[in-house]
Amino acid sequence: HFLKDKIHSRTGKSFQVSKVCMEAMSLHSWPGNVRELQNVVERACALSESHVIRRQDMPAMIADLVNQDDEGIETGFIEKAAEKEVEEKLFQLEQAPDVGIHASSPDQVTSANAGSLKPLKHFLREQEVAYINRVMTHYGGDKEEAATLLEVSLATLYRKLSEEES
Repeated sequence: HFLKDKIHSRTGKSFQVSKVCMEAMSLHSWPGNVRELQNVVERACALSESHVIRRQDMPAMIADLVNQDDEGIETGFIEKAAEKEVEEKLFQLEQAPDVGIHASSPDQVTSANAGSLKPLKHFLREQEVAYINRVMTHYGGDKEEAATLLEVSLATLYRKLSEEES
């Protein structure tokens, strides 16, 4: 549903979802409702190295729901049965009341949720570090290639890498 109009920037192909990734998404309870699902899909599209969204493109809380790696697994377009299942779940999410956190202060967040919550600045930094490491691994440590892909200067990449070490 959210992928219909999305095209991978480097390959120019429409996004697809691997079977393992689809399984992981269908196992998640989506407590954040449809907005959480949309954010996860958009994040996966942004982080995916190809037009195929794989398990490793998902946040850990979703990827860890399946113990299967999707390397070498046929990806193709989502099978009709899986697509129907996702559409049904999406419909249920769209009909469900919004159960997001609406606290007027951080103190109002329940203790059950507070353990996994952190300031946005820390969360974004963790995501940035993880993505930079992934790009560096992809390019075998070649900082110039990584900087080019990331569209940052080499100096900025070095600064971000040194911040990561400290």
